[in-house]
Amino acid sequence: MDINGVSLIVTTYYRPLMLEKVLDSIINIERAGLPVEVVIVRDKGDSDASLILKRYMSKGSGGFSFREIVINAVNVDVARNTGIRNSRYRLVGVIDDDVLVNPLVLRNTLSILGKRDKVAGVCFPALSDNPGFNEKIYYYRYLGGIYWDFPAVTPVTFFDKHILEITGFYREDMGPPISIHEDWELGSRIRKNGYRLVFDGRIKNRHLLSMRKESMGHTSLTRLLGDYTSSYFKKHWWSFLQVLKSSPTRQLVEYLGYFVYPWIIIALLVLNPLTGLLLIAFSIIAVWLYSFVMGYYKAMGFWSRLYYMVLVYLVRIVRTNIAFAGLIYNIVLNHFH
Repeated sequence: MDINGVSLIVTTYYRPLMLEKVLDSIINIERAGLPVEVVIVRDKGDSDASLILKRYMSKGSGGFSFREIVINAVNVDVARNTGIRNSRYRLVGVIDDDVLVNPLVLRNTLSILGKRDKVAGVCFPALSDNPGFNEKIYYYRYLGGIYWDFPAVTPVTFFDKHILEITGFYREDMGPPISIHEDWELGSRIRKNGYRLVFDGRIKNRHLLSMRKESMGHTSLTRLLGDYTSSYFKKHWWSFLQVLKSSPTRQLVEYLGYFVYPWIIIALLVLNPLTGLLLIAFSIIAVWLYSFVMGYYKAMGFWSRLYYMVLVYLVRIVRTNIAFAGLIYNIVLNHFH
């Protein structure tokens, strides 16, 4: 990729205090000698964001330029796409307005882009100061290393704009407050088109608004499962369906495996308990071996690695079965009504 500069797109929605902190972190990025344009995409009524931006424009930070795009903000993906389409440079970083950016993100991105072809995006983790259970499940697998086939974009992702023009940008009928999974759907679509997302877990960005935290106590876990199940039966089944439609074949096979595995185990435990128990033991060993070979959980101690290797797959199995159950329920319901 011929890189002569970088555009950083920050979509904001009435968060002036956070936006100022985010911009402070951006101007501390190591630019590697490149000019950096910072594009703030804001709702037309968010005048505080405009005032903050003007202060940065007046500072004249070396190597950084600032401008704003004003829209009627339907959802965050409309704002993201507007910023990307109007960016000056081919390398475009999309940053949420609640994430403080690590100074090394651009240097690491340039290093990764120089090593492989067909890289559509470089993704970085965004973690709160005290990560909750969901954050750990989502990110801990990848901390400490570089992974060359990541399934979704993250709150800090640097895109090759030319590849996005081929694969398509964020879907504007998805994303909060309309639905979830827009990051997963885009990542799946990029991979289906033969491109890759790379995850760099060597550095972390600070997430000011973390994912929902849940303790692992019985009451909280029960409530979490209940809320998760209800959401997929009522609304999120549709966005999960869009992910399936955009998924490459290997990803569909993976999801199908998560879906059928517990039912095979249950059948074996009923019909031939010893075989069922042996399959469970074999599965755990296979997960350990695969995870060590792939270099997952590098940032964790040995025993924690063993625990999380199995826990993450268990969570994926449960979530996939809930998602498929909600999907099947709604397809049947819609068919008969």
